[in-house]
Amino acid sequence: MEKTKGSFVAVVRRIGSKYLKAPRHGDMGAVPVMTSAANFATYFRPFPKHQGRFMSFGSTRMQSTTAEGPYSMVRKQKKVGLRALQKAHLQGTKITMLTAYDCTMGKLAADSGVDIVLVGDSVANVRLGYDSTVEVTMEEMLMVTRGVRRGLDAYCGAGSVPLLVGDMPFGAYMTVRDALHNATRLLKDGKADVVKLEGGNKKAVETARALVEAGIGVMGHVGLTPQTHVSLGGYRQQGVRAESALQLLREAQALEEAGCFAIVFECVPAEVAEFVTSQLRTPTIGIGAGSGTSGQVLVCDDMLGASGAPVPSFVKKYAELGPITQGAIREYVKEVKQGSFPAPEHSKHMSEKELRRLHGLAGVEMDLPVDTGASEEVPAVAKATCNADGSYQRTHSQSRRMGGKAALAGAAAVSVGMMLAHTEEPGPGHARVVHTVQDIRTTVADAKRRGKKVGFVPTMGHLHEGHLQLIDAAAKDCDVVVVSIFVNPSQFAAHEDFDQYPRHLDADVSALNKQGKTHVVFAPSAVDMYPKDPRALTLSTAVVPRAVVGVPEDAQRPHFFTGVATVCSKLFNIVQPDAVFFGQKDAVQCVVIRNLIEDLSMPIEFNVVPTARASDGLALSSRNAYLTPDQRARAPVVHRALRAGESKLRAGNGSVPAERVTAAVREVLQREQDVKVQYVDVAGFRDMQSVDTVSVVNAGGVRPESPVIISVGLTMGEGDQTVRLIDNIVVE
Repeated sequence: MEKTKGSFVAVVRRIGSKYLKAPRHGDMGAVPVMTSAANFATYFRPFPKHQGRFMSFGSTRMQSTTAEGPYSMVRKQKKVGLRALQKAHLQGTKITMLTAYDCTMGKLAADSGVDIVLVGDSVANVRLGYDSTVEVTMEEMLMVTRGVRRGLDAYCGAGSVPLLVGDMPFGAYMTVRDALHNATRLLKDGKADVVKLEGGNKKAVETARALVEAGIGVMGHVGLTPQTHVSLGGYRQQGVRAESALQLLREAQALEEAGCFAIVFECVPAEVAEFVTSQLRTPTIGIGAGSGTSGQVLVCDDMLGASGAPVPSFVKKYAELGPITQGAIREYVKEVKQGSFPAPEHSKHMSEKELRRLHGLAGVEMDLPVDTGASEEVPAVAKATCNADGSYQRTHSQSRRMGGKAALAGAAAVSVGMMLAHTEEPGPGHARVVHTVQDIRTTVADAKRRGKKVGFVPTMGHLHEGHLQLIDAAAKDCDVVVVSIFVNPSQFAAHEDFDQYPRHLDADVSALNKQGKTHVVFAPSAVDMYPKDPRALTLSTAVVPRAVVGVPEDAQRPHFFTGVATVCSKLFNIVQPDAVFFGQKDAVQCVVIRNLIEDLSMPIEFNVVPTARASDGLALSSRNAYLTPDQRARAPVVHRALRAGESKLRAGNGSVPAERVTAAVREVLQREQDVKVQYVDVAGFRDMQSVDTVSVVNAGGVRPESPVIISVGLTMGEGDQTVRLIDNIVVE
């Protein structure tokens, strides 16, 4: 549709067998009074049938029917057309656009009610592994676009089929002739409805106008144009200054005048996108451009978290499919290696008769149960040679024979007995490693049936001496020690280092066997622990430890202790231990677990083991591995600072202000140049709630009935070498 300053509105109509531009109403005149010579000529030149059908009916499909005459339009499915988009823009109804790169995503987008599907040249980075969109070719774009079209064609719901936009790759529209040729290929060979091209300069506008005049719908694209990102100074926001914002407005107006049915604004300030949209009659689609545009577009892989890679700041992740997919693949690999997949239900079987014939034809002997009809005690060992007709010649080697079903039962008993005889009893030095919930429950239940006390030490692996001290404590108190090794995703926010957290199961099991005090290692997968959401970002049920909400450590990682409480609830329920063992280094965690056990009436003994330290005082932690040699040499300052706070407290008399203690800690830490203190706190031992004052006796010790914890959280280093450390000491 075309609208000029003289309020002349043109539409494409089918006149006879041709598609021609014509006035919408007869009182408008035959052609616009004020227009260019090139545009004037388009009123006397027929549109190609493919584009003409789409511009007239919103579909390109024609089918011969008896009722309506030859080649009448038969709409298998209503399609989102250009007029519908224009109407949505004028009415203020938001337009949704999503990229798709294959048949499956195309169908999912259609099923979900998306208005526009863009086969973007971003397929280069997202799916094809190229460094930039510049590298993708026209042939690749055609192949991907055809796949998406097949997905859209498979849609049969009550809604409309999305408009399919094919992105013109870099180099495909260097000249108007190239643009016409390649855009036609996208429509004819790629089955796209319309095309998109980048840029708002004079050349881009001329190209867009030529395509529109040829009857090809064009979506424009201004702001950050990835195909020319190098000339723009990189992937950076555009239109941040008034002059450059005005240029964006001029480019958008020129594209609108050229006939573009919509314009994409990428990476521009929200205020600029909203202002430019208000100056246009054409719908605008924003990506990283705020909410003031007519609609929004996102890259499907980004919004689904499909790759697990970082995404631009303007992207909202609606799912985390990367970790889910990776967890599923790892589970597949594990089950194939273990031989548990395929299970019987995943296999088809040959009939017994045909199996006998196969062995006969191959001349291969086959083991068979012996059925003599007798009733004796020991199963016979039988060999049978299959003949070509499926009959058998049996040979027996036996001591005493059993009859019928008893033979099968006896054989099964012998097999089970042999299996059990070769199953090594778990114990120190050769810990049994189990991966499934059912296996650990069976193992622990067997120990409890034998009257054994089961101790449990939950870990995230990457074991060090601190973990081994927890296991020492468990071994002294319990008969059987179970250690879990599970990197719990619910303790990591979406932006944290979950994927980079060290995972060395073989090395951890070797360390446990070397220590010789662990009986069972429980190493579940994320799929085992969180079947519905292996990345645990959107759990339907979680345990929220309200008692520690707002304490300094919780304020630094608001999601963390909910993750701890949730995974420990699951582990305690799965393992069913008699006693659990945690380290004092994670003081808030100890409060969370103590409350969890007490509040939910779990029949579990809770044990806190003193913080394990290196000889220079540094608290042992898996994250110490991230420290550079220089940072490791300076890290003991954390413990020295805490000791300074303790000394200040013990030197007091009567009521000692907590600020005096925290000031002493900060004074020591501030001597280190790259240490950034997040908090220093003095809190109650049982609840980790901050206190204003601490009562001390004349003897120089905190009153026994009210021990306190001095704790600190800080970062050391800059940039990629930043490491977060926490520590505390109990003063009693």
